Amino acid sequence: MVSLKALSEELGMDRSHLRKFVLSLGIEPDRIRTADSKNQLTLALSDIDAERVRDERRQAGFSIGSKPTEVGSGGYFYIVLLDPIRPNRVKMGFTNNMQSRLAAYRTSNPDVRELGYWPCKRQWEMAAMAAITNTQCKHVAGEIYDCPNLDDILSRTQKFFDLMP
Repeated sequence: MVSLKALSEELGMDRSHLRKFVLSLGIEPDRIRTADSKNQLTLALSDIDAERVRDERRQAGFSIGSKPTEVGSGGYFYIVLLDPIRPNRVKMGFTNNMQSRLAAYRTSNPDVRELGYWPCKRQWEMAAMAAITNTQCKHVAGEIYDCPNLDDILSRTQKFFDLMP
């Protein structure tokens, strides 16, 4: 058995992120007592499940114990309308899975609406947001902006990604 603590250190991941990743693969960790956990119950995987997690991470472009490596086109830059009551408030960001991201937003607000998404590498996210929002948009918090002209924002976004390789 491999504890999630030991596996998270090996993979260079936060334990809570690893737990979510493991559950997303349909793997249910066991609870075992270890000397490392001072004989308290801790989450662990069988050696077979731990190897599956390692393989899935490698296939996703991660080197064991390091940051992601370049794989394919990366993910997507997206813009969503957060709230129909505030028709100019948008959230921008990067995701590897657009459907999963929308589903997560819709758990707290079923009215979230996708305005668009574009193939993107993670390292482009900040440059894209800066270029898209540098005129007209007011920064609210995090990746949330009030943008008075959504058509202009979508046009600027398309132009930005047309220039990217």
